[in-house]
This record gives sequence, C-alpha cells and structure tokens, in this order.
Amino acid sequence: METNYSQTIHVTKVRGDEVMANSEFDKFLSEREARQNQTRSAEEVVVHETAAEWQNLKDATKALTSGKAVEGNRFEWRPYSAYYPDFLQLKNVAAIFIDRGTRNGIPQACSIRFDRNASGPQGIFLEEKSPIPAEVWSLEPRAEGRNVVWQVKELGKSFTSPELASQVAIRLVKQFEDYEAAFGR
Repeated sequence: METNYSQTIHVTKVRGDEVMANSEFDKFLSEREARQNQTRSAEEVVVHETAAEWQNLKDATKALTSGKAVEGNRFEWRPYSAYYPDFLQLKNVAAIFIDRGTRNGIPQACSIRFDRNASGPQGIFLEEKSPIPAEVWSLEPRAEGRNVVWQVKELGKSFTSPELASQVAIRLVKQFEDYEAAFGR
C-alpha cells in the first residue's frame, strides 16, 4: 500500500537517511517567527527612534515656519524658561512642545499645547485671563515599518513628523485667529 504525502510534505533535500521537508507545520513556524520579528522590530523602532523623531518634529515645525508671517506677525521659535524648552510663537499664541522626561531613552507623555504666549514674568500666565481655551494634542509614537509616526489621540489620526509639523502650524494660525477675534482685532 502506497501513501501519497505530496499534499502535506514537499521534499526539498535528501542527505543520507535524513529528509529535510517543508511541511505545513514548517510553514506555520516560519510565518510565526516572521510575525514575532516584525513585532520585535516595531518595538525596537519605537525604542530606538522616538527621541530622534521627537526632535525631528520640532525641527520640522521650526523649519516649516521659518521666515513666514501671518498678518505681519512672524513665527518665532523661542526657548522657554521651564524644563520643556521648545515652543513656536505667533504674536500672542504658542504651540508648546511638552514631554515629561525620558524613560529607557523614550520621551514620555509627548504633547503639544496650543495656548496663548506666556508673556508674563518668568513665562507665567493665568488661565482665567485667556479669552480662549487651550487645546492639547497627546502624541503617541508608533512604528510604521521602520519609521516612527505620531498618533494624535484627539484627532484620531497618525502623522509623520513633516505632516504633523504642518498640522501644528495650521492649528497655531487658527489659535491666533481665535485669540485676535476674542479681542475684536
């Protein structure tokens, strides 16, 4: 009696008495390993690339708005006196890039706060004096292939750093318009 195994086993090489075969199980194991490597790679991308991508986002925002103005008001990249030093200012409003330090090399709790410019002493402003509410975008780094993208929770979308830099600039102009309208300007 002869059994036909051709549907489940494909002999690829014979060495002496040893048969090397590609079975359905071997295929399963290969696919499983590939998925695990992909998952590990995604985690590694986030671990190893997020800090650089956080800086890339700030650099892209600064470069995108450099030399540009809205109604005669120039965008200005300024150091901030608090421990989160980076913000983009447009007249009386700002996009403040905030993180809560790093853990294992990954910036924690990255966000962008759209608010009025901190023009008081030591960069202090009082919320109750702002004519419009602040808006905060919470950013979560995610791997997309070998790159980090930013998931913006409040928008329900992911962006590359250049795409998010553009969105930040647009949102800051809208914050500026709302702020000016609140003062009847």
